[in-house]
This record gives sequence, structure tokens and C-alpha cells, in this order.
Amino acid sequence: MSLILPSAPATARIISGVADDLITALEAGPGPLAPARSAVLVIVDGLGAIQLRAHAGHARHLTAGLGKKDVAYSVFPTTTAAALTSILTGASPGEHGLVGYRVLDRDRDRAVNLLSGWESDGIDPRAWQPRPTVFERAVAKGHPAYAIGIAKYARSGFTAATLRGAEFVAAKSPSERVETAYQLAADTPGSLIYCYLPEVDKAGHQYGVDSAEWIAALEDIDHALASEPPRQVGVLITADHGMVDVPAHRHIVLDHGDARLDGVRHIGGEPRMLHV
Repeated sequence: MSLILPSAPATARIISGVADDLITALEAGPGPLAPARSAVLVIVDGLGAIQLRAHAGHARHLTAGLGKKDVAYSVFPTTTAAALTSILTGASPGEHGLVGYRVLDRDRDRAVNLLSGWESDGIDPRAWQPRPTVFERAVAKGHPAYAIGIAKYARSGFTAATLRGAEFVAAKSPSERVETAYQLAADTPGSLIYCYLPEVDKAGHQYGVDSAEWIAALEDIDHALASEPPRQVGVLITADHGMVDVPAHRHIVLDHGDARLDGVRHIGGEPRMLHV
């Protein structure tokens, strides 16, 4: 019998444990990761294990040696705002407060966008997400922290909520971001480097998984991660969530005037996980 609520075995690896594992590796403490002189965390946004295995021929470096023990569970809901924040804080969505894409701001009785609406919706990142980030914790232990991403994200509210404590470094292509991350790790012993690759997720949302655009984005990222990291630099590659295509005949569309909308004040979340 399948469960209504999402669940994971007690021994399952959860993406919210990545933050603690990386700091432990830098401290050379006991844990699932080997000690590292510096550590690089690469997030391939939206690339789940099912998608990756189904397209192994387009991602030979990412799938090399991939086994069942390498698959981790995401959090619920499996959307970027919630899941990426869980990776970068080590907390569940109910603890860090980013519980979906659009959520209810109870104080002002309105739905706010927790991925790209921080500025337009007037949300204070520190008030909404008060948990310390993995970067703040690393810096407190004497480890420099850097976040490599696209320039337009440098001063966003989501960045302020999730990357606090890290020095932001902009780079354009996936290859440039990976190269920059590896170089910083080599040049700054003891550092924690975050490298964000959103291209697969963007292509999936716009064109769908299995599209030529999605496959091209996957191949580009696989090529970027094919290069060997510097000696004694640990690299952990993971995703925040996966993605599936939902065929049109499985869509449920509620038009204005639908009786099921009676009494509904706000609709938040996103199509795959609505908040009503």
C-alpha cells in the first residue's frame, strides 16, 4: 500500500544533512565524507536521480559509478525555494520557513513569492529565514566561504536568505562557475565553496524533460563537471529536487467560477504542490 504522505526510510540519506557533512569533512571529523583540504558543493538544480539515469548517455561523467547508495531523498515540498534552503541551512522547510514557491504571509494576509519576490513583496530575508546558513557556521569555525553563481542573483532576497556568510563570486557559464569554484578551493585552504548550476532546471520548466533544450543543458553541465578537481579538494555534487513531465491529459484546470474555488481566499504553492 502506498502512503498518502511522503516518507523516507529511517536510514535514508536526506539532502538536509549535506551542510553538516561538509563542515565535518573540513574539520576532519568522523562522518560519511572523507576529510578534505577544501570542499566544493555543486548543486545541479532540478536534476533528480530518475532523470539522470534515464539520460545516462548524455551525462557519462555524472553517472559514472552512480549506485543506489548515492541517491538521497529531497525534502517536502520538492521545490527549489524549500529544498535548496534545506541544503544550505541543514533544516527542514518547516524549520527554516521557506515552505513553498508562493506561501501565505499571515501578518498581511497575502501570498508572497519566496524565490523571486522578496523585493517586490517587501519580505525581510533575515526575519523570514532566521536559521544560520552552512556558510555562517563554516566562517564561525574559521573556514572561508564563497558562493559561485550568476551575477543577477548576487543581491537578490533569496541569496540574502540562503547564502549569508559567503562571499558571492559571479561567473557566466557552467564551465566558468565550476572552474572558478575549483580555483578558489585550491587557492584558499580550508574553504567551503558553493557552485550553483540552474540551467537544467530552467530548461525543464520551459521546455520539459526529454526536450532537446533540456538534454543540451545536461550535456553542458556534464562537460563542465568532467574536469578533475585539485588535489585534496573534496567535491560533492547533488540536486535539490527532481522533475517529471506531466502530460496534458493529467492536468486539472480550475477556471473562474468553478465551485471548487468557493471560499478560497488565496492559492499559493505551485501547480505540482498547491497551497489553498
